[in-house]
Amino acid sequence: MQEASLQTYILFVLLLIAEVSILFLSVIYSIRYLQRNSFGWYLLIIPLMNLIPLAMLGLTISTVFWLDYPKQKFNQQYWASRPEERYTMEEDLIETKPLIGLTNEQVLQMLGEPSYVDSEATDELVYTYTIGYPPSLKTMDRPQILSVKIKAGLVIEVH
Repeated sequence: MQEASLQTYILFVLLLIAEVSILFLSVIYSIRYLQRNSFGWYLLIIPLMNLIPLAMLGLTISTVFWLDYPKQKFNQQYWASRPEERYTMEEDLIETKPLIGLTNEQVLQMLGEPSYVDSEATDELVYTYTIGYPPSLKTMDRPQILSVKIKAGLVIEVH
């Protein structure tokens, strides 16, 4: 499990424990108050109100886990056979920089034909690869892309 996922999980567990404790104490307090006062039945609303933040917390944390999609090292066969899941290898291609310094022919051999080629600049090429729809709230309507910038026949940037 990645460090960020582990920290998110620990935070979730701690917040869940705190919320359940507050809910439990609210119910106990409300029941004791009801035993002493006949008009205090409305205090049972307090524990029920604690269920709203608990539900919101669960929704928020599940969304965070959903957005933390799996990542993997670049695999040429997987890249070619599963274009809709290429986003899982994006971070590896950017961080480890295996494409930097390759020729455009080597890039085409490694990644295949790009979805789009931008050659407006005279000595630059930009290969754009569609890498699928990662689980994200901001990119649900359009696929994510990986751009490979080539200058003077060599890869200089990947993002």
